[in-house]
Amino acid sequence: MQGFPTNMKVVYLDGETSVALYVKASSSKPDSSFVTQVNSQLLEFDDPEELLAQLPPEARLKLEIPLRFHQVEGGNEPVILVLTVRRNGDRLQKATCFPFDIPDLLWQASTRVAGNDVETSENEDLDEVLHDLREKLRASGCFQICDWCKFSDVEPQTGFGHLYCLVERRKDYVKVATSGRSGSWSHNFNKLTPPFTAVSEFHSCGSFEVRPANWGYRG
Repeated sequence: MQGFPTNMKVVYLDGETSVALYVKASSSKPDSSFVTQVNSQLLEFDDPEELLAQLPPEARLKLEIPLRFHQVEGGNEPVILVLTVRRNGDRLQKATCFPFDIPDLLWQASTRVAGNDVETSENEDLDEVLHDLREKLRASGCFQICDWCKFSDVEPQTGFGHLYCLVERRKDYVKVATSGRSGSWSHNFNKLTPPFTAVSEFHSCGSFEVRPANWGYRG
């Protein structure tokens, strides 16, 4: 399940009922795969879309991810990031007529920081949802995660699930991060030399620094 942490809790929302699905790594698939159980049925999946495909069309999933919130004034606090995802009903109807059109997902993010609830609007792009949440929280602080770190970025022309840690090339990356978001970004990114490592968006380490506004490919 590229990009997602193994310690998250998945809640299956079906109308007025909800069932907690505790996710664990599968023993019969690669380490990136997950397994859970719904109504005594064992479900294996690599991403939320694959799990939703095995559930009723109206099903929604709530991914609860425990994180630390880095406060502007110093210190940090434990928080829960909630990602709600469902299939796009409009795309589902279109897919009925055009079977080769794969339905997209709609994402929404929310959290509670210092007693205040913050949430985004729905969007098909999870990267955009996380970016929107980061901007809403910027005045208070940020999640202490790789996705919001100064020394991480995605490959050009990609998005969520393709994040790289560039802390070992931080000096070169600082130059790249200010090179713009057009073709120059792709050219300069490709000039970076290893080592840099693929990481989960929700991972963190001791080298974390707060990502400035308008920084790198993702802004």
